[in-house]
Amino acid sequence: MQLRPLTLKDKPLFDVYARRMDISLSNYAFAPLYIWGAHFDFYWGLLDDYFCVFAKQGDDYFMPIGPVGEPPWSRTGTTSQSRCACSYRHIIREAYQFMLETNRNPQIARIENVPQEMLPFLLGQHLEGCCKGRGHSYPPETAVVKEAEYLYETQALAQLKGNRYKSKRHAYNAFVAQYPNVNLRPYSRADLGECLALYDTWQESRAAKCSDAIYRAMLEDSRCAHRIGLAHADALGLIGRVVQINGHLRGWTFGYPLSADTFCILFEVTDLEIKGLAQFIYREFARELANAYRWLNAMGDSGLANLKRVKRSYHPARLIPSCNLTSPVARGPVLPVARGPVPRERSRRKSDSVAKGNDTLPVARGPVPRERSQRKPDAEPKRNDTPPVAREPVFSVARGPVPRERSRRKPDSVAKRNNTPPVARGPVPREGSQRKPDSVSKENGTK
Repeated sequence: MQLRPLTLKDKPLFDVYARRMDISLSNYAFAPLYIWGAHFDFYWGLLDDYFCVFAKQGDDYFMPIGPVGEPPWSRTGTTSQSRCACSYRHIIREAYQFMLETNRNPQIARIENVPQEMLPFLLGQHLEGCCKGRGHSYPPETAVVKEAEYLYETQALAQLKGNRYKSKRHAYNAFVAQYPNVNLRPYSRADLGECLALYDTWQESRAAKCSDAIYRAMLEDSRCAHRIGLAHADALGLIGRVVQINGHLRGWTFGYPLSADTFCILFEVTDLEIKGLAQFIYREFARELANAYRWLNAMGDSGLANLKRVKRSYHPARLIPSCNLTSPVARGPVLPVARGPVPRERSRRKSDSVAKGNDTLPVARGPVPRERSQRKPDAEPKRNDTPPVAREPVFSVARGPVPRERSRRKPDSVAKRNNTPPVARGPVPREGSQRKPDSVSKENGTK
């Protein structure tokens, strides 16, 4: 496989393969990858007529999305699906082989944003022996579940009907009443300077309310993504709208067609001092898109409680799950605890969205944390390349320390000869039936 740098000239070819996928996950488009070019070097290559994108993190590669092309579930008939699934797994194997042979740190090797529909085919449920005898020896992949993306009915966001949208309608109507001369118009390259100036003001206001250094770094990283998106909006196929109030630019939003019936909101920034502006720009953009797209994808919530609350307040029609796919080869020889190969510090990952106006706004998503390559693997080999030696006691699963000589210990439930009650020993009760379930309330009413 020959890798080439991913450039704007490659977008038409990428779009040809992406249209074959026809899925609603936001990352299966050119724009949400390209705008993070300030933080990652992107490359692409073809494997058996599938478009494979690789991101280089330091000296190591990973795949921000799965191989792009005809998905196995698009085939009709069990035999046809089985053959396509076998071919797709072969591509996954070849891609992993390339990453493992090239990377200095094998734990970086992974495939992100794999659609849930793909898992039965990747994990072997539809192979039916088609790969037997063909020299295909596949390691069992592991799927690490990510946060889901929010999919809305565009008409629902455009109309805001019913009691469940009462607060949104109130904010929208109050804004229109206060600013009757508001102007929503298409973005032009001449607006670039004002848009970035508004982002700087918005970023400063957000950072002032949060002292978290990681969150502030995320805001700065997002500025680079916004700048690239704004500067190359036409070439990336982005559709943008700006809001002007009394001749001044006070908000902007961008998105892109994801499939024939789905549009994705990539990012949005509004003046935080103007109440109702966020609801106004969101609803007006939905009104404009309602005739062409049935669905609106607002990306995920990055595990942030406030962002999750706001996105759910718009009542999504459904959630779109995805996962990261890893190979046991990439996870190292020893794992002292049972945890996935992806670092657990989710706060270091670029946010899928940042807060907008009075609500929140979806923002371009970076495929991985920038600092992940700097984190030591959970079970990194020593300098002499020998695997780490397990410390006593060794556990096969993460369930806490257990007495080493359990067979010699008397049950806690058996009374001693002097009829004294048994004494609780060890951090884990031996008999689960004697332990009160976590869900049972205590006498004081707490859980």
